[in-house]
Amino acid sequence: MKQLAKTQDLTVATELHAIQGQIAFLQEREDELKAALLENLKNQGVSHVRLEDGTTYTRSHRETLKVKDEAAATKWAVENGCMKIDTGKAMKILRREFKLPKFFTRVVGEDYLTVKGVKDDE
Repeated sequence: MKQLAKTQDLTVATELHAIQGQIAFLQEREDELKAALLENLKNQGVSHVRLEDGTTYTRSHRETLKVKDEAAATKWAVENGCMKIDTGKAMKILRREFKLPKFFTRVVGEDYLTVKGVKDDE
């Protein structure tokens, strides 16, 4: 019975691997098409294009702030209530501690599957 389970698992894993290869190919093609569309929108000076079915592709950008004066920026942040705890950095420091400080709690997320591919010999 255990041998049968291994064979079924291998078949599922093999099928999953094949689908992931197809997804990778399609993702690469999607990225190429997105880059070409973005370049076309830039060249034409257009912010978006709408298809007949209502799908819209919009050229966007992100903005962020860069701190030039740390002390003044920190003072402004405290006065305006926009300070934030860096939980990622805190987790790196506290990861191996048995007892966390009272003001933190450890939250364990859902299990997920990780996949490591075979490295290409280039």
